[in-house]
Order: sequence, then C-alpha cells, then structure tokens
Amino acid sequence: MLNSCGLSTPLLASAVLLFYILWSYISTIYFSPLSAFPGPRLAATTIWWQVLQKKRGSMSKTLRDLHMKTGQTIFRVAPNQLSFWDPDAYREIYINQKFLKEPDFYGAFSLPLNTRSTFGHYKPELYTPLRRQAFTLFSRQSMVSLEPLFHEKLNIFVTRLPSGKEVNLFDAFRCLTMDTATQFSFGTSSECLQAEDFKAPATSVYDEYASGLCFRLYFPMFIWFLEYLPRWMKPYWQRGYSDLKQSAIVALERYRTGSRDHKYPVLFAYHFETNSPLTDDELCCEGATYIGAGGDTAGITLSVGCSYLARNPTVQEKLVQELQTAYPIRNDVLTAHWSDLEKLPYLSACVYESLRISVPVAGDLPRVVGPRGWNFKGVAIPPGTIVGCSATAVHLDSSIFPEPEVFKPERWIEEDGSISKTLESWLVSFSKGPRSCIGQTMAMAQLYIYFAAFVRLYRAEPAHKDQPVVLYDFFTTIPEDGCCNVVLTPREH
Repeated sequence: MLNSCGLSTPLLASAVLLFYILWSYISTIYFSPLSAFPGPRLAATTIWWQVLQKKRGSMSKTLRDLHMKTGQTIFRVAPNQLSFWDPDAYREIYINQKFLKEPDFYGAFSLPLNTRSTFGHYKPELYTPLRRQAFTLFSRQSMVSLEPLFHEKLNIFVTRLPSGKEVNLFDAFRCLTMDTATQFSFGTSSECLQAEDFKAPATSVYDEYASGLCFRLYFPMFIWFLEYLPRWMKPYWQRGYSDLKQSAIVALERYRTGSRDHKYPVLFAYHFETNSPLTDDELCCEGATYIGAGGDTAGITLSVGCSYLARNPTVQEKLVQELQTAYPIRNDVLTAHWSDLEKLPYLSACVYESLRISVPVAGDLPRVVGPRGWNFKGVAIPPGTIVGCSATAVHLDSSIFPEPEVFKPERWIEEDGSISKTLESWLVSFSKGPRSCIGQTMAMAQLYIYFAAFVRLYRAEPAHKDQPVVLYDFFTTIPEDGCCNVVLTPREH
C-alpha cells in the first residue's frame, strides 16, 4: 500500500525509525547538556558501554587509564552520568553536597525485590530512622561484645589452614568473614569454614548473586520476569539471587520458631527485642546487606593485604616483630582484644594500607545533582545529572599517596608513632559523610583481630612469585585467579 508520498507504509515506518535512531544518537552526542564532557563515544549514546565495563570488571581501570592519558578528571560514562577522577570531587559528592542516592542503582540491591535496606534507601526521611535505630547494634561497645564471636571463628579458621600447601587466601578469608557475618546477622553460621579447600556453597551463592548486579541495575523489568521462572530456566546469577533471598527467609523463620538464646549481639534479635517496625522482607534485606558489607569486603581486604605482605618479606617480618613483642606466647594472639591491637602502630599501618590498596568497594556510588545544579571547580554540572567518584580515584592518587601502587605501610605513621590524620581523612574504603558504611566498626574489629593472628601465627610466601596482585572492579573488588594464593609455614615461637 502506497501513501501520498509514493512510499509503502512499512518502508515509511522504517525510515521514520531510522531517522529517530540517528537523531537520538546525534542529539545525545552534540546537543545534550553533557556534550562538552569527554568520554567514550558509545557511553554518550547508550548504557551498554557501562554494562560491558562492569561485566568485565574494568570500569575503574578504564577511567584511570583515560585520566592518565588525557589529564581530564570528569568523564561521561552514560547519556546522563558523569564519573569524576578527582579526590576533591569525592569529598564534594559524598560529604559537602546534599545529593540524594540514585534510586535505580540502589534498587538493584533489593532482596527480596522492591524491598530496600538502610543501604538501599535514597530518601532521608526513610533511611535516617533506620540508621539511627541500627547505630546501637554497630556501636563500638557492641563490637567489643562481639569479640568472643571473632575469637571463636578465628580458632576454627587456624585449625583449617593447611601447612606447606598452597591456599587461596581470597577463599579462606571470605569463609572466615562470611561465617562471622552470618552468625551476627542471622544467629546461625553458614559453616563456610568447614568446606573443603574453602570452596563454600554460601560464598559461591553470594558470588553468583553479585555477578548479576549489572543486569539488575540496568534491566529491572527483565529481573522481575526471571524471578517467576522455574529455577532451571534462570541464569546462574539469578539463581544466586534467589538462593540468597531464600537463605535469609529460612534463617529468619528458624530464629522466630526456635530458641532465641544467643551469646552475641544478633541482628534479628535486636530488631525483635526493640519492636522494630521492619517487615520480614525488610529484615531479610538488612541481613543480606550486612552479610555482603561485613563478610565480603572484610574478606577482600584481608586476602589482598596478606597477599601483599607475602610479597614483601621485610614488611612482613617488621610486623611479626611488633606482634611477637606484644604477644610473646604465640597462641595468646588468638584472644587478642581490638582495643589492644589498635595501639600497635605498625599493625595499624598495615591494616590502613590494606584498606587503601585493596579498595574493597571500587565502584561508583551514584548520586543525583539537585535542582540548583552544581558548580565543581568552575565547571557547571546540570540538575538531574547522575554523578559519582570511585574510591580508587582517591586511594591511587599520587598527590595524596606517593607511589600509590606500592604496598608501603610506613606512609601512615607519623614521627610520634600515631596514624596520620591527614591520610586517614583520605581513606574512603567505607565512604564518608552521613551515608558512610554503618558497619565499618565491625569491619575494623575483624581486620585488626584476624590480620594480627594470621601474621603472628604463619609465615606466608606467594605461591606464584612472578604473578602480581591484579584486582577487578565488579563494584566490590575481586582479585585475579591465583594472585592471592600463598604457601603457609607455622611460626614456631
């Protein structure tokens, strides 16, 4: 059928569609409010550039390479999103400005679907009461009362470490911190430490869940569809999501119907005892979030930090000498107190340097520029623009941390033996500002107690001496296969 122009209707429709696509492509590149900002051409027109980068774990490395090559500090990474490679931008975005969290990104962490945790809420009137309520649970006093739990898991951990054999520290430490986090969140351990070679089903489930983050972020309607499919039809990363959700639901029901006696502070117990207004779904979401924040990120920092120590025998022996002086009887370190360990300057420096160089959460934490816009160093950022800055941009900045790719604990120690307050202000592993990680006290307690015991009890050597430590940015950091493998020798004294 021909129209008045002499063209068939399908051909005309195709021409209109082609024109629309071309115009959309041209307008987003040349006529968008963000057109002046540099970045990959594909990123200016579609979200697919960002999807591919995140799926490969290369987002932070790509942005750093662009910064080193061009000297630019602001990059367009999506049609309406800018990523900053400037430590000052980090402070502005997360501390000084009152930007709200980007709802779609944080919605990707909903578990179950359409349920938000304290981390996932983007409206201050919703997250502030939750954060205030959880503050007591994550207070320093509460973490001190958790020390028997840390010591209990630590004793299991050291009995499971092989002597004279290759061990993957990434697997081993994540089993330790995952068991700690699940005991704290659900009142029952995931028993990861009992798994052969530390290949635990619970950590595999979490890895599968985490690997689907970019799909949940960019294709939420597709995720809704997948959730209603039979298990065998779901992709592995959606099965991981379903399994993690189900484990939280089962743990909550077990806690509700079973004995509520517990030796340590427990998330579920705290909410039941304080008559929390949270629904069951919200409780499960909180628990799953704490497992990721407390179990995964602490395990990443420990494994990467100890892998660098294994490659730096001088640093390792200096730390051992400090620990031997503090704990001359070898096994006394297994019951060491966090408050005592914090007084050891070189241990503190190693903990801080491990947090810096591992960047356990390397991905941007996106915020939305408010209706008045934002002026950053004379550059106007339009209202509604999504902005973010990776912790990597701060931790690997050579003006703050000279030789940033070198593991150098000495950089943290002042002449009087204290930790540098200036450098500490630039350590953003737990973010900064009013939305900083509420679980950082728990993470720091684990890092001190587990780090000290591992180094005091074992000499570590890299299993593959020529393999450097290579890290990938899958929002949380994942080390390259084999680079965290070490051979352990128990210390005799």
